Amino acid sequence: MTSVSPVTASSILEEIETIALELNENELLESVRAIRDHNQAAKLRLLVVGATGSGRSALVNLLLGDAGLLPRSPVPKPAVGVEIRHGEQTEVTRVGKDGTSLAVAPDQIRSLIMNADAARDERVEIHVPCDVLRTCDVRIESLEAGYAAGKWRNVLAAIDYVALVLNAGALLSEAERGFIREYLATDIGLERVAIVINQMDLVPEEERSSLVDLVRTFLGPYQSQPAIIELAARDASFED
Repeated sequence: MTSVSPVTASSILEEIETIALELNENELLESVRAIRDHNQAAKLRLLVVGATGSGRSALVNLLLGDAGLLPRSPVPKPAVGVEIRHGEQTEVTRVGKDGTSLAVAPDQIRSLIMNADAARDERVEIHVPCDVLRTCDVRIESLEAGYAAGKWRNVLAAIDYVALVLNAGALLSEAERGFIREYLATDIGLERVAIVINQMDLVPEEERSSLVDLVRTFLGPYQSQPAIIELAARDASFED
């Protein structure tokens, strides 16, 4: 299984570059290098997207090195976007669909995200003093957000790289397949996508390679290919 701990935005790019070299994927190599060049002049803009329960929050916590930043819960969270940026101190803002902003105490992040109102809230903005965020802004979205096609395309237009998180126990739902076909393959390009298969250690060892093969078979018709990264639940939960 691919080791992903410790994880930073740079280490993800390095792992993808290694995969591209092994597979002789020149387009993917060029994309990684273009992203790195862009990152030297500006922040990398990373979108972490997936279905509820796929492990988006766990992946972001791992990337940022803060196991308790975002709530991880089997209880479905409302489909409200979260934007995380660097700040000298932790600040949390609730932004409404009417454009209003409300400051929220940092110790209320869990309550805010778990109880956000998708009909009223546009997004949650979090600023934290994390070194990774000096070079990378992170946006989290849910496939259940119910966005129209135009909204998804606007989201992707403001993104440099996408991490699509899949749950190993429920791979490639129709919503996930549709998102890859209709948006990732056409609007951003699969060479700028990493597919993260989460909770691989919860799948019997003899079945793991078949799950990766299933994803690769689905992606087979596309000329460009994403990186596929296997993530263990114990890594995402910061357990030894």
